Amino acid sequence: GQGTKTPNQPKQVRMVWSNQDKNLFFEALNECGKDFEGIVNYLNTKKRRKDSNSEHALKVKDVRHLYYQFNQKVAKYLHFSDEVKKEAQELYALINYGEMRKKVPFQNKKYFHKLKDLVYKGFTTIREKGRNIRIKTPSCRALRKLNQLEEWQEEIKLPPRIDVVLKPATVDAWGRVQSLAQNPRVKISVTLQKRLSTLLQLLQQKWRHQDVRLVERINNLKTASATITSKASRQKAQHELELCARMATEGGTNDTESAKVLRFTAPKETVIHRPMINLSEFLSSYSICLNSYEQRIGAKVRGEALCLEKLNSFKERVGAGSKRQRHDSGSEKHSPDGKKVRVEVKEGKEEKGG
Repeated sequence: GQGTKTPNQPKQVRMVWSNQDKNLFFEALNECGKDFEGIVNYLNTKKRRKDSNSEHALKVKDVRHLYYQFNQKVAKYLHFSDEVKKEAQELYALINYGEMRKKVPFQNKKYFHKLKDLVYKGFTTIREKGRNIRIKTPSCRALRKLNQLEEWQEEIKLPPRIDVVLKPATVDAWGRVQSLAQNPRVKISVTLQKRLSTLLQLLQQKWRHQDVRLVERINNLKTASATITSKASRQKAQHELELCARMATEGGTNDTESAKVLRFTAPKETVIHRPMINLSEFLSSYSICLNSYEQRIGAKVRGEALCLEKLNSFKERVGAGSKRQRHDSGSEKHSPDGKKVRVEVKEGKEEKGG
């Protein structure tokens, strides 16, 4: 017939994935999400870098087949709310499965039940060969993108440096800095890791009053003159110390100046609000687990609750079934037919013995 294949027609051969190729697949999945084209490009680029002579290139159909093969294997152990889109369900299942696969061998089916904790809570602990292995949901690009609060938000990109601009808050503050022959307006570029306290200490030191500087100089000279061994150097330090002391006496050093502390404040018209995103929280395993994702999208029914409900229902069915089984087996023991069989067997044995 027309539908039958001719002997010369080549048979379609499916791609055989090595363990190393599968590891690369999960690596690509973490980066690209459910973008089969992106995964194929990622895998082929990696393979070419490793072996430039490799002519075998992966195709989209190969990646799609493996994706759904793994999904079918894993999905039966998990339950998702209908409010979670199918793509999100698949990514949560496969990315977490890929992470577990890296840490523990999956020959043992009991590990699949640990997958639930990893997906719902973002972490789980597995006992393997006498040690506890802690596994966390990876903070990968695919899950970070999925967990954006708004679809239009791009990935978090923080600048390497920021500009800090300062200007005097009052006329007195302006005059004080100006009197020290310093510029009251400051613009400084700092790295994002630089603490604000470091900048405060720098300016506090730079904008010290002359009286404070003089007292500091006197104290330094006293310390230095006590340790100098050279007679000429000691005399020079002593002379400078007397000069500074005379200046301090004549000028009348103001102790209140040393007590003054530099303070920063935002301009009156500035609206101060908390940042939208806490980076450390954003990147933690809990913040991208399924429970957290469902909370963000406002899901009324949680996958973890569904899973627990199904488990309890299954236990009840198993419990009820086992009770009936015990009752049935007990009734067999007490049934006349059961006795009759045993008696006949016994009699048969006696006849053989005779």
